[in-house]
Amino acid sequence: MRDAPGRAVVQRRIARLQGLRRRISLQNNLRLVGTVQEVLVTERARNGGVMGRTEGYFPVIIPGDLPAGSLLSVEITGAKAGFLAGRPAPTVEIQH
Repeated sequence: MRDAPGRAVVQRRIARLQGLRRRISLQNNLRLVGTVQEVLVTERARNGGVMGRTEGYFPVIIPGDLPAGSLLSVEITGAKAGFLAGRPAPTVEIQH
């Protein structure tokens, strides 16, 4: 392709697109902070705790040691561009 941009131009464009993707992802994730989501635990997290997915397939890191396949309510406490942070939501006992 004779009219293709040079390598430096391509790399700048890729960097801009990656930055835009990170900003949009962070904005989307921040909207979930403070909500309670149902999360299916899928695996151990790299730096401790476990990772699970919400119904919308957002990754969530949860402290503790829960077996894969556990389904629990999680309060979303933080957000990064690539994942959410959460903790098991407090259970409310219903008195009869």
